[in-house]
Amino acid sequence: MKKFVTFIAVLLAGATAFAQVHIGAGYLQQNNDYANGKDSDTALNGFYAGASFDLPFSVDGLSLSPGVYYSYLTGTSSASILGGAISGSATTVEQYITVPVFFKFSVPVGPGNLFCNAGPEFAYGLSSKVTGSGSVLGVGGSTISDNYGENSNYRRYDVKVGVGAGYQIGMFSINLGFDWGLLNRNLNTNGTALHTNNLRAGIGLHF
Repeated sequence: MKKFVTFIAVLLAGATAFAQVHIGAGYLQQNNDYANGKDSDTALNGFYAGASFDLPFSVDGLSLSPGVYYSYLTGTSSASILGGAISGSATTVEQYITVPVFFKFSVPVGPGNLFCNAGPEFAYGLSSKVTGSGSVLGVGGSTISDNYGENSNYRRYDVKVGVGAGYQIGMFSINLGFDWGLLNRNLNTNGTALHTNNLRAGIGLHF
């Protein structure tokens, strides 16, 4: 086993010697897509940050771009009745580690390169918690629930298909992309299928 791990480490080190490293960060929005056609009332908004590297193929402009990214998302929904005498709100916070394995194609355009990418992404939920609060005639309280807790019906991991495009000039790039969730995140067999999709826009540095 040690020899195998050493071989993989040496192989990756040799690959990165010929690769372009990309550090990126940006805006991320997650939307829930239900099978009954009803979208969630509140999207989760946040950011992502991480790194990837481009491994070039023999075909000009074509490369493989694996990476690792962290994302933080949050959103709040609220409601009140009787002129605010009874009110409540719920704030969701989710954190993920995402591993994209994209194929990337670049072509020279103007002073830089126009590129597009597509491929699978593997997402693992680090945490997903909802803080609920409410009040009746000014008297209130709050609770915290863990979506990944015991007897949870919310799937922790997901597989997505991502597509994107961007433009790079020198060390700097901008990009825009979308990811479609393939797995049903709702594990309740009597419930409506739920898929999570992401919209992302960011900037990057290339070394």
